[in-house]
Amino acid sequence: MLHAAPALSQTALANPVAVIDKAATASQNLNVQVNITYVGKNNGWAMVPFERHMGLIFFQAVINGKPANVVLDNGFSHSVLSAEFARSIGVETEDLVMPFQTGTANAPVKLARGITLEIPHQLHSSTAMGVLDLAAMAGHLGRPVDAVLGGDLLGLMALGIFNQNHRLAFVPSGAINPKAGAHSRQFPLINRDELAAELNGQPVRLQVDLGSNQAVSLSDKAWHRIFKDDSKALPSVTVRAEGAKLPARYLPDNRLAFSGFQAEGVPVVTNGPLPGDREGLLGQAVLSKAEVVLDIPAKTMTFVRVEPATPPAAP
Repeated sequence: MLHAAPALSQTALANPVAVIDKAATASQNLNVQVNITYVGKNNGWAMVPFERHMGLIFFQAVINGKPANVVLDNGFSHSVLSAEFARSIGVETEDLVMPFQTGTANAPVKLARGITLEIPHQLHSSTAMGVLDLAAMAGHLGRPVDAVLGGDLLGLMALGIFNQNHRLAFVPSGAINPKAGAHSRQFPLINRDELAAELNGQPVRLQVDLGSNQAVSLSDKAWHRIFKDDSKALPSVTVRAEGAKLPARYLPDNRLAFSGFQAEGVPVVTNGPLPGDREGLLGQAVLSKAEVVLDIPAKTMTFVRVEPATPPAAP
């Protein structure tokens, strides 16, 4: 069975107001300015409620003045609007030569500039966002998907995912810290948002992927390297963000380890190659068992254990 990761304690918000104004990284290859203003704790800061559906995290935001259902997915190289939502707010789009990555594939998109994103009580930002047909994704999930908050923005901040209370915190990098005396474990990130892990004792790089509802997904190359004999693999089907249904194979009961964390009984799936040189993805089937701080600029992911409350003594 999967061992639950330690949970995060309540945190304090340092640097209550901060502004980021920086161009997208060279690897993203876009000339896009991102401006983020964080809400200070003395100016109405509060955590944002979220809902889990089919393993993914949905929350409410306001985009160009209109309420929007947003999914967290740093596997998307860039944040995107659904084509339907983009039409509803009347934004103009331009063609892009380069595709965006959606975690498991590359997808052709258009670009919309002058987008304002407000996460109530957390932050305000202005940037450009991709425009992609998300109808198939919404159909598979059975609910509207107006936008995806992707790696371009999540890579500029610290994200706290408090699963026990179903709350999110979007704050400046370094602003989420465990309480004094809390039992915490910090895991170093490599290559932006990857962990150096081991699967059944074999080394593998796993991207922390908030948009995957699997436990571990491997590229076919990594799968064949780790599983020399996969004759006992079971058939399955996976669905990509663009709606493509792909035949997949999975093996249950694997051992996952990274930086002192260990889990037994972890299912592993593959459905073909992953974009670029990615070897695998660590998804919400593992991450939802914990309360997590993902701080990509600081190159860390942190779990903090909360001690269970002591039951009252019998009268």
